[in-house]
Amino acid sequence: MRTLLLLRGIQASGKSTWIKENNLEAYTLSADNIRLNIANPVLLEDGSYEISQKYNKVTWELLYKYLEMRMQNGDFTIIDATHSDIKLMNKYRDLANTYKYTMYCLEFDVALEEALKRNKERDNYKYVPERVIERTYETIKNNEKLPSGLKKINSIDEIINFYTADVNEYKKVIIIGDIHSCAEPLKEILKDFNEETLYVFVGDYFDRGIQPVETFKIMLDLLEKPNVILIEGNHEEKSMKKFIYDEEKYTKSFEETTLLPLLKEYDVDYVRASLKKIYKKLRQCFAFEFRGKKFLCTHGGLPLVPKLTLVSAKEMIHGVGKYETEIGEIYSENYKKGLCQDFIQVHGHRGINDGEYSYCLEARVEFGGELKVLTIDNEGNIEKYGIKNDVYNRGLKLPMSGVTEKVEFNTANELINEMIGHKFITVKECDYNLISLNFNREAFNKKKWNDLTIKARGLFVDKDSGEVKIRSYNKFFNFGERHINLGYLNKYATYPIRVFKKYNGFLGLASVVNNEVVLTSKSVTSGKYKDIFQNIWDKVENEVRELLKKTMIENNCTAVFEVVSPEYDPHIIKYDREYLYLLDFIENKLDLDTHNIDLEFSEKLMKKIEFSSDLLTKKEELTRLENYDELYNFLHEKTMSLEEFEGYVLCDNSGFMFKFKLPYYNLWKERRGWLERYRSALAKGKKVEVTEKDEHRHFKKFLLKLGKDKLEGLSIIDVRELYEKEN
Repeated sequence: MRTLLLLRGIQASGKSTWIKENNLEAYTLSADNIRLNIANPVLLEDGSYEISQKYNKVTWELLYKYLEMRMQNGDFTIIDATHSDIKLMNKYRDLANTYKYTMYCLEFDVALEEALKRNKERDNYKYVPERVIERTYETIKNNEKLPSGLKKINSIDEIINFYTADVNEYKKVIIIGDIHSCAEPLKEILKDFNEETLYVFVGDYFDRGIQPVETFKIMLDLLEKPNVILIEGNHEEKSMKKFIYDEEKYTKSFEETTLLPLLKEYDVDYVRASLKKIYKKLRQCFAFEFRGKKFLCTHGGLPLVPKLTLVSAKEMIHGVGKYETEIGEIYSENYKKGLCQDFIQVHGHRGINDGEYSYCLEARVEFGGELKVLTIDNEGNIEKYGIKNDVYNRGLKLPMSGVTEKVEFNTANELINEMIGHKFITVKECDYNLISLNFNREAFNKKKWNDLTIKARGLFVDKDSGEVKIRSYNKFFNFGERHINLGYLNKYATYPIRVFKKYNGFLGLASVVNNEVVLTSKSVTSGKYKDIFQNIWDKVENEVRELLKKTMIENNCTAVFEVVSPEYDPHIIKYDREYLYLLDFIENKLDLDTHNIDLEFSEKLMKKIEFSSDLLTKKEELTRLENYDELYNFLHEKTMSLEEFEGYVLCDNSGFMFKFKLPYYNLWKERRGWLERYRSALAKGKKVEVTEKDEHRHFKKFLLKLGKDKLEGLSIIDVRELYEKEN
């Protein structure tokens, strides 16, 4: 939760020991630990060691940076430092105000003599010169008054579990689900508003619906009511906050359905100030007791109730698990096991079923569904009902997340419509008025390849016109898959064949839609992989990005990249840092008139653009094969190669492409599968045996030797390095 705890006390007063005794290391930022990350302990004249103070400025810069990163998630955080300087403590205040944190202080008031005694018993490098401890002691004694806004506590027990409010003064509690700018059903709920009823809202007040102005007025009125509790939803966290604080761009939906209507009615400064008032009132959760029952309200829903302070605000807002996870059923099972502190859960956000002890108040009100309401009457009886919303945008499409049914689209392009209706093609609604079309898992497994399914790979079209806006290669295969073998190549390959290095990342696509560079990955315009791609793209030199944008606009084409991110998306092959590799340009049209790529079109543009960049480079052409004999010899040689990278992409003179994976990569890809299976088995306490007949027994025994705990946090790259070091 949004709680910041500052520990205060002289060196050797017991702060670090207290953290360990309470198992709070994972929630703690320590200035000394950061110092040790920066530099080794310093050797002194008498042969002893001490933690270096040389990089004190950098230490605190890093600590504040880490703290802000944690605050962005709403993580409970402890700062382990002496905090003798009051001015230093004041620096936390701005961050706390921005991220809506409550600040506490726990003082370790130990006699100077006792601290000096403990100091002598510390590990060698943790020893602090006595003069330093004495100086810190005097500073704290002279600055005993804590800054305003900082609450003093005497025990972690005061804050480790969230306060449960006693609301028995009311005669009724009404909990309202996601509103999404649907004022009409909200007015129905509030028509008998009275002071003897407590009203709890579980979040998502704006966005998507068509009555933002009316909803805005209602929300501003509710702010002044003492019997109203407002909880933060993911739409407030994703868009409202970003608009208020002028952060990164908020969603297009929020801009179009909320901001633009509000700005037609009000001045921008008034809208920003008013939304800020609303946002400041939003809680991450609300726990209360009423008529002998305990209730926990969050936006996203939890699987159980641990010590609530340790749950991040992000988990409360977005929920734990996937959108479609039946969290109500999970929660109810955990409730019966005694894991929920006897709280009945109420949440919004997900369109899922209720559990025996968990209620979901999300029912797609903005799409003509219901505004769900839970009431608890004066006798403690619980009733859930819904108010139908008839005032909504009939053309608004359901979001794809969590939806299992096939979404219907009808474009002006009959061939695209045929692809949309195809059994083996998945269609997803995306930002920028786009839909994506990609062959599905069944097509892949059953090898259902035809003229339509091979085109449905990274294909994004305008959902009204069917015009192609973003385009990847036609699907191509590995050597040995489908018909790609020596016999086929001998008969059909055209020369010369270009040979390129295959990079071990993921495919990223860039195109220009409405004069904006749109980045995609897989079949979506958002999500983890798009964010990784975007993060690297934003670091590329401005002139390089502008050159690529100009090229894409002038030629109506998509730039195809391999995205490599060793930190956020490690694969099999190790890279020293993140890269973007420009692979090809593909014209934004459905029919490429070739096998996999219009080679002439791409080569012309690849030769035309010249640039220099630290992060972005063109793909590397290694050689050209002039005839079948050269092709045969190349493939035969690489079959036995010891090269330590993924492999090659080969493209013949007609645009026919195929991949060739190297033995090293194939071996470690297979071993990655073993790693995941062994990790899962060991975590579940299953016995794993390796037979002496297994030709891979040496590596499998190595996995078992590492054991469950060590394997838990290791990637296949980590395992490979350990294995190769040992062998």
